[in-house]
Amino acid sequence: MAKAQAIYGIHAVESVLKSAPERVLALHVTPTDNPRHEVLLKLAQEFGISVQRVRPQQLDKWLDAPGSHQGVIAQIKPAPILDETDLEQLVERKGADTLLLVLDGVTDPQNLGSCLRSCDALGADGIVMAKHKSAPLTPAAIKIASGAADSVPVFQVTNLVRALEQIKEAGVWVYGTAIDETTQPLVKANIRPPAAIVLGSEGKGIRQLTRKTCDHLVYLPMQGVVDSLNVAMAAAIFLFEAKRSGE
Repeated sequence: MAKAQAIYGIHAVESVLKSAPERVLALHVTPTDNPRHEVLLKLAQEFGISVQRVRPQQLDKWLDAPGSHQGVIAQIKPAPILDETDLEQLVERKGADTLLLVLDGVTDPQNLGSCLRSCDALGADGIVMAKHKSAPLTPAAIKIASGAADSVPVFQVTNLVRALEQIKEAGVWVYGTAIDETTQPLVKANIRPPAAIVLGSEGKGIRQLTRKTCDHLVYLPMQGVVDSLNVAMAAAIFLFEAKRSGE
C-alpha cells in the first residue's frame, strides 16, 4: 500500500472531504472556535473519519512550512496515478471540447498548484506532464491549488512527446509557447478546443523535441521591461484565450 500523504489548509482538506472522503484516514485539528473548522469536523463525523485534537506546535512539526496549515492537517491515501491510457480515454470522451495544459520541465510544486487552480477556474480538462523531472504534487502544491487538486486530473506520462503525438492523432491541436521569428502572437493564433497548450519552465522554455511536435508556436506579447511571465500566470492567460476563442 502507498504511504499516506499529509495535506493541509482549510480549502484543500475540505475539498478532499467532499470529493473523496474514502481517501481520508484521519483529521488533525487544533482546538479553536473557527466556524470553518466546524464544517470540517461535521464532514469527518458524517463519514466516520477519526478526528484528533492537537496543538498548533504539533502540526508545525509535521510540515516544512510551519504556520501554513491553518490549524488542520488530514492524512489521506494518495490519489490514483493517471497515465497515457487515462489521457487517451479523456480525449476520446471530450472530443472536440478537449482543452489540456501541458507542462514541459516545470519543476516547482507551487507553480503546479497555481496551474491546477487556473485549470479549474477556466474549465481545462487536465494537466499533462512527464513522470520524471516534473513538479511533484506535494502538500504545498495541493494547498495552493485550493481544492483544484481534487477536480483537475494530472496525467503523468512516460514520454511527453509520444503523449502529444497520441493526442494529435485523436484530433487535438498542440500549441507550443516560444519566442522567435517563426511564432505568432496569442491574439492571432486563434487557439480553441480541441487544444493542448504546452508551457515550459521560465528559464529554458519547452524542449526542442517538444517544440518540433507542436502544430503551432505562439507567444504572449510583453509591453514592459519583463520578457516573460511566471508559468502559472501564463497558463491562466493562454487558457482564458482558448476558452474565449472557443465560445
